[in-house]
Amino acid sequence: MKHCITCGRSLSFFRDKTKDQCDWCIEQDAKNAAQEQKAAEWRAGAAEREERRLKMEQTREADRLREEKATRDERARRDTQRELRRQQHLRNAPDITLTSETSVPGVKHRLGFISADCTEGGGMMRDLKAGLTDSFGGRSEAFETSIQAVRRKVLKELTKQADSMGANAIIGLRVHVSNMGDVGKMVLASATGTAVYIEQDAASDRSSGE
Repeated sequence: MKHCITCGRSLSFFRDKTKDQCDWCIEQDAKNAAQEQKAAEWRAGAAEREERRLKMEQTREADRLREEKATRDERARRDTQRELRRQQHLRNAPDITLTSETSVPGVKHRLGFISADCTEGGGMMRDLKAGLTDSFGGRSEAFETSIQAVRRKVLKELTKQADSMGANAIIGLRVHVSNMGDVGKMVLASATGTAVYIEQDAASDRSSGE
């Protein structure tokens, strides 16, 4: 009598002579083959998924580097434009000497009293920060920035007036900065002085002495 080559069970006399396994072993082999095929497909799919993941990471990294480069280029472009505007402003700005002294040697002409006023608003965020600083104490950098900005504006306006009058110096300069309304609303800067023309030799001696 013939036996199954896998489990050793006796095979029926009427069984197909070409089969060396019993039905149970044939079924188990088929199940094992199907499981192995599924495992192979899963491994192949896992490799594809890993490859896609790596490609996505590479793409994200390339995008990140590209965005960083674009940000650096944009920052460099803005810095260059800011520097060019600053240089242009320095070239166009009148060469006016500013001093708080009232008695300056070399004054040839007193061209008159001049004054200028400028205001600066900080917006809602600055108002909020200034209010919190006023309540809890501390230093308000936003408010200080507004004060510096309005002081620069008022001095620029005063310098323009002096230049239009033919002056090359402002003596007796006084700058007063105050707050308009509640805390953080508006900052007012007032500047006053006397526009004068100083002889160049005296102005040069004064600058070298300082």
